[in-house]
Amino acid sequence: MSVTIASIYPEAFFAVRELRAVGHEGEGGYRTTYNLAAAPRDGDPEILVVDDAYERVYISDNQYDDRFTKAEDIAKKLIRQWTGDMWQVGEGQAGIWICAGPLPTAEEKARHTAAQEQMFEGLAKHGEALFASHEPPPEICKKAVLWLDPNAAATHPWVKERKKQDLKKCPLCKKLVEQDAIFCEHCNQQIAALPAHLNFSNPATPAAPLPPPIKSPTVTGPTGVPMSVGQSKSTPVPLGA
Repeated sequence: MSVTIASIYPEAFFAVRELRAVGHEGEGGYRTTYNLAAAPRDGDPEILVVDDAYERVYISDNQYDDRFTKAEDIAKKLIRQWTGDMWQVGEGQAGIWICAGPLPTAEEKARHTAAQEQMFEGLAKHGEALFASHEPPPEICKKAVLWLDPNAAATHPWVKERKKQDLKKCPLCKKLVEQDAIFCEHCNQQIAALPAHLNFSNPATPAAPLPPPIKSPTVTGPTGVPMSVGQSKSTPVPLGA
């Protein structure tokens, strides 16, 4: 038996599971690759056919057994792996679902397109808020805006296609960031030195020296003894007088 996963999501999905196709039990190699291509904005949904399979299960003392796994259960696990906390829509998520039949229907596509539009509108607002706070919006926010409006780059300065020569790899997480990035937008770690005007812990110019202390002017008291301004001008009275 098999089921079909359909997607209108603008990103591709990939997974490798320790499964063996039914009819090949007893043979070596528990490795099945699942690929679901990125879907075009106004095209047909991309589909992936998932079949029943055997999963290798550890028993004890280095003993393994083949456990039969239904195609529907495999498909649900793949969708959970790929979508995480995306909005739930029936048996699937916004933009990706298990078809009721062998192919996606027009009703299924319309329902998931509406859900994905609503989700992407929220991501677009989130990206705008981050940009207004001088924080880099993540790539998913940019892709959401472009999916809603392919010409959004003209009206959204933070939505632009980044060219390879304008990017570099983060030395920590190895993902692509802007050439002049100081903090990685993916792992949030500092990857470059702060510019001098922002490096308050090590200012570029030394602080100006403090002025010398001001000396109080000296005047002569009534007894002819020099005294500073602010000193009492009373004449001392001898003891026993």
